[in-house]
Amino acid sequence: MRTHTLDSDTTVAIFDATAAKSLFDDLGKKTTLQRQFLTRLQNALESQTPHTYVEKPFRGVDNVDQFRAGDIMRGYCVFADEPPAYNIFYFLQITDHEYDAYPVAKYDRKAGAIIETLQSLSSEVAVEQYLEEHDALRVDDVERLRSKL
Repeated sequence: MRTHTLDSDTTVAIFDATAAKSLFDDLGKKTTLQRQFLTRLQNALESQTPHTYVEKPFRGVDNVDQFRAGDIMRGYCVFADEPPAYNIFYFLQITDHEYDAYPVAKYDRKAGAIIETLQSLSSEVAVEQYLEEHDALRVDDVERLRSKL
């Protein structure tokens, strides 16, 4: 049986420049898919079990998690629940097609560095400063983005 711990921490999302470009520019004419992804993200940000929204995509890819949104939408991300008072989805890439190992593996090293940085944030103030510097999105920000589509 799989169990999940309920979490009262605030959950936020950060889009790396590549992820933002892939969701908002490359998928610009696919508003249904954009909306599908943002709806799923909003659900994850509101959830008391946000870690249930990600899974490891491939054997040998240690640092990248897969965020599934429907049948074909995938977000490749780091999910960190170690920073004080926060859970963080840090998206590296978002795609509207079946995944293959190469794109995911190429983000693994960067994801490892992100994990190290997030784990080194030792106070809530440090986490909040990091989130501000990286334009972190809260649930109301995602809802606003979704409503503009």
